[in-house]
Amino acid sequence: MLKKMTGLFIIVFMAFSGFAQTGYTIKGKVLNENNVPLDLVSVTMVNNLEPESAQTKYTDVDGSFEIGPLKAGKYTLMLRNLGFEPYQQELSLEGGNPVIEVTNINLVQNAKLLKEVTITSKVPFVERKLDRTIINVDALISNAGSNVLDALERAPGVSVDQNGGIKLKGRGGVSVFIDDKPSYLSGSEMESYLKSLSTDNIKRIEIMTNPPAKYEAAGNSGVINIITKRNKGLGVNGNAVLSFQQGQYSRSNNSLNINSNTKKFSLYANLSGGFRNSFQDLNINRYYKNADEIRTSSFSQNSYIVQDGKSANAKIGADYYLNESTTIGASIKGLSSPGGNQTDNVAIIRGANGIESSRVKADNNTRSSFDNLAYNAYYRRQLDSLGSNLIFDADYVTYRTNGDQKFKNFVSDSSGLQTYQDQVNGKLPSDIKIFAMKGDFTKMLNQSTKLEAGLKTAYSNTDNQAIYSTTIDGVTQPNYDLSNAFTYKEWIHAAYFSLTKSFGNFDVQAGLRAERTVLEGNQLGNILKPDTLFNRAYINLFPTFFASWKADGNGFNIFSFSFGRRIDRPYFQDLNPFVSPLDKFTFYGGNPGLLPT
Repeated sequence: MLKKMTGLFIIVFMAFSGFAQTGYTIKGKVLNENNVPLDLVSVTMVNNLEPESAQTKYTDVDGSFEIGPLKAGKYTLMLRNLGFEPYQQELSLEGGNPVIEVTNINLVQNAKLLKEVTITSKVPFVERKLDRTIINVDALISNAGSNVLDALERAPGVSVDQNGGIKLKGRGGVSVFIDDKPSYLSGSEMESYLKSLSTDNIKRIEIMTNPPAKYEAAGNSGVINIITKRNKGLGVNGNAVLSFQQGQYSRSNNSLNINSNTKKFSLYANLSGGFRNSFQDLNINRYYKNADEIRTSSFSQNSYIVQDGKSANAKIGADYYLNESTTIGASIKGLSSPGGNQTDNVAIIRGANGIESSRVKADNNTRSSFDNLAYNAYYRRQLDSLGSNLIFDADYVTYRTNGDQKFKNFVSDSSGLQTYQDQVNGKLPSDIKIFAMKGDFTKMLNQSTKLEAGLKTAYSNTDNQAIYSTTIDGVTQPNYDLSNAFTYKEWIHAAYFSLTKSFGNFDVQAGLRAERTVLEGNQLGNILKPDTLFNRAYINLFPTFFASWKADGNGFNIFSFSFGRRIDRPYFQDLNPFVSPLDKFTFYGGNPGLLPT
């Protein structure tokens, strides 16, 4: 098998190398007279025979720029920056390497300085890359002051259902990452977490329907990677955002970001907090028929649900620059998000003749808390000027949730006389602990070829309890039909590599990821229910392939193709066989026999 895969990649690589050269790319770096990098310098390549086809880009924070693709010919490289003398250089693009790197350019300060200047630029809301779509959150004004879940609803191809479930191109099973790290959350926990994050702390959102081999293979419909903001400008800087929104109910998201950076040390803090209030008006109709398809009874239910919540987020971190190429750092992140909902529920049961036979009124109240702590330490080393690097990461993450449920039910007959009353109380504590370590290696073989490889191991331990009691006629007894305890342990070990190569307007990436999963679940039962113990171990291979072609020099028309194999593992609650109530008539439960798809 290994020989076949090796032969396949050799064939693919040789095929890549056979493509004709379709364009040139110019790379370089712009500095001032003291060799300090200059960002936002205007870089323009003008074709001397076709000046109307000029391309313009801006330098990054490290002074670097990249412009292309450009067809063969004679060009003038022009640099413009406020307060500096203009710069020009003649370049000839003919034959040879399609990627041309010019030597460092030092701009000379202009003696005539303007008193005041205003620079405006527009970042596109959506950008297309070889293996992902990038959403620049700040480019859409309606994202200001909102939370990340709202921003995802506005992103192309992403939808959020009424229960906070995220779908990508109509498919569930999305894995959400924060700064290239998995969040390890789903369901209501994920909804609460994303609602607690302010968009003012988010730089961009990366959407990958077919993620490359670097990312975990879990997530049937892909990966959403949320990149947080970080200001690395020297000195002390920061910003504060206050927002308030009023609909039928009110909500607010507020944030404060502070950075203190020197040449050797960087300290940063991101703080956010707010409150949210919302509602759902839910109608459910159920119709029951016999074998002859004749209606025998019906059930109609209305639930008016008022939800509230508060959140407080804090992330504090520090980076130390050992030298120009090596950085070490650590951070701690905390989140507290209490909330709940109040549900007024009315259910009407009718017979075959459509006449009401009984009515159930329910007063359901749920209070919950969600707390998260995450510790991270990392080592990063830049191996060369082309972008090769080595990164090690270690993470320890804890999640703690607690729910307190009270379901009051009042049953009356067709005349309105109350015939029954009960109350169900539930406490739902849950603890999740996760430890993960990974190493990523990136090697630029040349200006147009990149090799990536890495290893990762992650361990998660989950402890869940459900403690229910029922009160009838003033007498409270344990409810063993609903009470249970469930523990779940999972180990995932992974290795990956990928190769990316550019041929002018044509980009290709091929990769392979291997994962070994070991899991153990134990539903502890109670005096009426037996224990349920299960464990599994399996290995999977996940190949990926991407190709894209820019049909024009400006990249307005792009043709792309991707292939990949992924896995959708059941969330630990999906494996818990005990049932949990949403109301008196609606329950959910898991199945320990579920297998990955």
